[in-house]
Amino acid sequence: MNVPVIAEVASAHEGRWPVLVKMIEAAHEAGCAFVKFQIFRARELVAPDHPRFDFYRKIEFSDAQWIEAAAVCASLGLPVIIDVFDVPSLEIARQMNVSGYKLHSSSASDRMLLKEVARDGKCVYLSAGGSRRDEIQKSIDCLHEGGTQSIVLMHGYQNFPTALKNINLRKIQALREAFGLPVGLQDHVDGESPMALSVPLMAAALGCAVVEKHFTLDRSLKETDYYSSLNPPELKRLVEMLQQADEAMGSDTFELSEDELKYRHLMKKSLYAGRRIRKGESLAPEQLVFRRSLMDDRILADQWDHAIGSRAVADIEPETRLTWAMLEKPSGRH
Repeated sequence: MNVPVIAEVASAHEGRWPVLVKMIEAAHEAGCAFVKFQIFRARELVAPDHPRFDFYRKIEFSDAQWIEAAAVCASLGLPVIIDVFDVPSLEIARQMNVSGYKLHSSSASDRMLLKEVARDGKCVYLSAGGSRRDEIQKSIDCLHEGGTQSIVLMHGYQNFPTALKNINLRKIQALREAFGLPVGLQDHVDGESPMALSVPLMAAALGCAVVEKHFTLDRSLKETDYYSSLNPPELKRLVEMLQQADEAMGSDTFELSEDELKYRHLMKKSLYAGRRIRKGESLAPEQLVFRRSLMDDRILADQWDHAIGSRAVADIEPETRLTWAMLEKPSGRH
């Protein structure tokens, strides 16, 4: 299954409406499956004495603007996921006809918020970053008890950017086995690093269900969240690479594909006479060599055991391709 990409806007818009609209359009043009917004109110998110209180208040959008943003997405056919931090932001999201909710790790233990989110029955993307196993289980239980049927655990955390040694992709499988839920990657690799594209591909190979990726219109401006953000062309390339990766993963069946059968026909070796074999002489290993051949009547190398001991019905010259018509099995042998 193709791994979908969630285009994470976060605070990269910095409160500028035209930038937000351009980011929505860029996510759509990149082929992302979803775009994700973080809706918050500074007074609900942090205390007034928090060093970023004024910044958060500055970049807030009004309820009407968020509803309009959802309308822009709907006009493009781009599903929306909302990162809700509190009940007031959830109330705004409920007016936006969204596809699902994201619960930040800072909200994963907020039982009141989890119960409210669960009431809506939408898919919940639950961040597991920075949470202990028992905390994750309690959050899952709370959501299930409230009516949530679909939960995707999201592995990863932001460390501006997150160092490769701290990504721990193997935890994707560990989380899936521990909780029996699909697991996605919320990726925060340095946007300048080639690994910003490679890590999601590695996650896909490990069975990652979805990739969440920060992006910005221009990383060189070094605006909010630029550390782990892709530029629009890079985001589009990531979507394409994940699609190609899915194609490369292919099937786990042992049945040979049409192309593999063609390869087999071209490459498999057949039995040839390594020296002159006289009529009536029994075939012995030292008389045979292996060569590639395209003839349908050949004896393939894996039929060696059936050929050894058979008698030549006529003289066979060196470098002759052996066929079953040239041989006679000894009596009593089938």
